[in-house]
Amino acid sequence: MNNINDITENFGTLYHPKSALVFYQTKGTNTNMYVEHFDMDKNGNPVNAWKNRSN
Repeated sequence: MNNINDITENFGTLYHPKSALVFYQTKGTNTNMYVEHFDMDKNGNPVNAWKNRSN
């Protein structure tokens, strides 16, 4: 398989990340969870975080 097909012209609209929610949960029978919110910079990297902890 030495043939490479350029399929990028078949891609539709390219979406850029603006923000992300990350959910964390502990393991076990009595689990806790917290959520982090990240804004993204122009390269898609997180630039800040906000945490909301709940039981």
